[in-house]
Amino acid sequence: MAEIEYRPWKKIIVHEVRELPPKEFFEGLATSAEAQKQGANPVVLWLDGVAFVTVMMPDTERILSDKIDGILHYSVVQFARTSYQAERKVTIQGRDHTIKMVKAEDNPDLSNLARFLNGLKPKETGP
Repeated sequence: MAEIEYRPWKKIIVHEVRELPPKEFFEGLATSAEAQKQGANPVVLWLDGVAFVTVMMPDTERILSDKIDGILHYSVVQFARTSYQAERKVTIQGRDHTIKMVKAEDNPDLSNLARFLNGLKPKETGP
């Protein structure tokens, strides 16, 4: 019988952070899903006032080596400061889209990521 070993991530490296106003964040997700012809509703993670999506770095030899060593790389984390709603409705070019929000409070790594994002200075909007 195989031995089971649990190895949580030792480190998560975020290479780029993009904060967007909630309207732009959700519209961008709907537009991307429509462009990719996804049949399912887009899903975002939510925790402590932050909705976010992560994009992994492509699995190069270096990235795979780091993963084996417990280091995870996100090429970008895109987020918006917003309240929780199980579903967010967005209209793009006259078509209605639903963005699902999933609470991520049971994952300690995502909790740390949300705390990190919350600690960033809020993006200032123009006039």
